[in-house]
Amino acid sequence: MNNEMTSLHQDYPQKHIKTLYIIGNGFDIELGYPTRYSDFISSKEWCELIKGNPSSRLLSFIDKRKTNNWFDLETLLLEFASDNKNVLTAKEDKYIYKEDKYIYKEDKYIYNEICNSLISYITRIVEEKQEYIHKLEEENIIKVFLNQLHVSQYCRYYTFNYTSFEYIYRSVTSKDVFDNVPEFTYLHGFCGDFLNKDKYCSNSIVLGIADQHEKDINQEFHYMLKSNNPKFHGSNLLSDLAIAENVVIFGHSLSKMDSAYFVDFFSSLNKAKNNKTVIIITKDNDSEVLIKHNLRDMGLNLQKLYSSVKLRFYKTDDLRKDKKGLHEFRDMLNQL
Repeated sequence: MNNEMTSLHQDYPQKHIKTLYIIGNGFDIELGYPTRYSDFISSKEWCELIKGNPSSRLLSFIDKRKTNNWFDLETLLLEFASDNKNVLTAKEDKYIYKEDKYIYKEDKYIYNEICNSLISYITRIVEEKQEYIHKLEEENIIKVFLNQLHVSQYCRYYTFNYTSFEYIYRSVTSKDVFDNVPEFTYLHGFCGDFLNKDKYCSNSIVLGIADQHEKDINQEFHYMLKSNNPKFHGSNLLSDLAIAENVVIFGHSLSKMDSAYFVDFFSSLNKAKNNKTVIIITKDNDSEVLIKHNLRDMGLNLQKLYSSVKLRFYKTDDLRKDKKGLHEFRDMLNQL
């Protein structure tokens, strides 16, 4: 693993991929990590950030919305950067203009401090959960999943999470892993790798706004675009999705913010019958409905999608209560 968000396989184009694994935040939540953005803004790191910057308009904008049942930090950054009320226009007065530049500079400083605070939060919770994840039961869904994860040159591995997948894999799996660990591409960076402290990057996360929203946001906030982050690097996810025989998605809602990664793939499946298998592992019925809603938002016809590809949902809430279903889940993963 390295801190430049690259993968061992990125420089080696391949005509065929047996199985492609995609990991989202639902995986970390299932593991027991409180990694929702709503968890972060309830943390001591967030409280310290608010306390230290009481006059920040960006923090105030975000903090006022933390009481809602739904909370997505990146969506709120998009709302802030898109709101013309946050664009200062009184540039004809040089004194006001100077003040405007200071406010924009403060916004950028606070944005960077939010990233740093999030890193501190994730690093802390990963450290606090070290003993817990080492002692997961054999029937734990995460352990079942990792024990059946294929480590092969014919597989590809991507994660949208900030946590170190290699650390989780070594800590949880029952396999005698040594160096035989899946090497993940970190699409948004990572932090909190306590097994590789020499490789630990303390400031590598990519938090912000997806490029498809570039035209929606004001130019003064373009530094919030993920692709403008110096830690951002491209990946082969789109091309790997196109040639993968099996695609396993664990804990990703296929939300609008990340839809650019998936829309071409699912649209191609919608056009013609093929032999691909798509496995989506999610929490419950509500999260399955949300994913299907997000697929429709991509312009997909779900009835047609089901007829053209082997699409299967597995819900972790059901698997925990159904030993037979968990056994079937294990066999399915093993056969991919």
